[in-house]
Amino acid sequence: YSFLGRDPDRTESDKGTISSSSTAAKTLDFLTIAKASQAISREINLQRLLSSMMSIIIENAGAIDGHLLLFGDQGITLEASIGEANPRAKVLQSIPLDDCKEISKTIVSYVARTEENVILSNAYADGPFTEDPHIKKNRTKSVLCTPVYHKNRKYGFLYLENNLVSGAFTEERFKVLEVLLSQAAISMENAYLYERSNRFQQVVEVSSQGLGWIDLNGDIQFINAALCRMYGERSPTQAQGKSFFNFYSNNTRELLRNEIIPATLNDGKWFGELVIDAEDHTPIPTIHSLTLLRDEDGKPAYLTSVVTDISDRKRSEEDLRKLQRHLQSIVDSMPSTLVGINSSYEITMWNREAQKQTGLVSQEVVGRPLGHV
Repeated sequence: YSFLGRDPDRTESDKGTISSSSTAAKTLDFLTIAKASQAISREINLQRLLSSMMSIIIENAGAIDGHLLLFGDQGITLEASIGEANPRAKVLQSIPLDDCKEISKTIVSYVARTEENVILSNAYADGPFTEDPHIKKNRTKSVLCTPVYHKNRKYGFLYLENNLVSGAFTEERFKVLEVLLSQAAISMENAYLYERSNRFQQVVEVSSQGLGWIDLNGDIQFINAALCRMYGERSPTQAQGKSFFNFYSNNTRELLRNEIIPATLNDGKWFGELVIDAEDHTPIPTIHSLTLLRDEDGKPAYLTSVVTDISDRKRSEEDLRKLQRHLQSIVDSMPSTLVGINSSYEITMWNREAQKQTGLVSQEVVGRPLGHV
């Protein structure tokens, strides 16, 4: 739905000029649009994409000033601007909508609420936004505001102005703009994915935890450097395509095939201790956290594995057990009855002499309240 305002000050000569401009817009050949779309599609870096996109859009849409507002963690923010005040696009500014001074916030809010296009031939003289502070202050003429989306995802809004002529945003130019915005939305999606992928890759590579993906046949699709070291592989690339099961003992393989992986497919996740036992390498005690990933149709597709080496913890536990056994041997060798209790009056120690005196072995009394013995 569009608001097409009429400029009451336009003369018949002006109308002829607008008509000629509209006719000229129809002659914009397919090659021009294709080249513009191709230029937008080439960029994968978000900053360069927004800069290139805004330059191409105002050139082909007949705008003097252009602004791109996107949805983000802070709500709607201004992320790119180009025009008389900014001949070179300013991008990734993240200015909240309420703080934007170069646009009509009323119009943007209307488009955000209704998801309708707003096209005004003379915003200052005609239409429902004549009382808008920005419109009144700048005596704004041509205005266009339209949602930017791809498939079912809304990215934000494009806001254009041309304060030199009325009726700048003709139907023909809007059709060109729709084609360019469609390509821009696809390119933004790709740029976002590329950016997230880069950040994820950086986190994955520096992680001390092992991280990996396997398909439902157990073949490794990806592992990071930490898991590569645990598996005894020289590089993550060499591990790709190998069977996940090769890095475990026969007993653990059976447990994975028959219990753990079926449980993960059924419940969506599994958590527990497993020993990595790669050939010609020292066994490594670990904690595995397996998670099921599904495809777009909801069918099981992959398993992700987060692996934590607990060798140090196991060594500490063994050292503690040795110390406890040593202390127990000292206590048992004492000729006197020795009983230890904690602050809750629960028995923590019961030596051999205490067993002789009471006939109760330590397993029967340790952990019980002293008053119950």
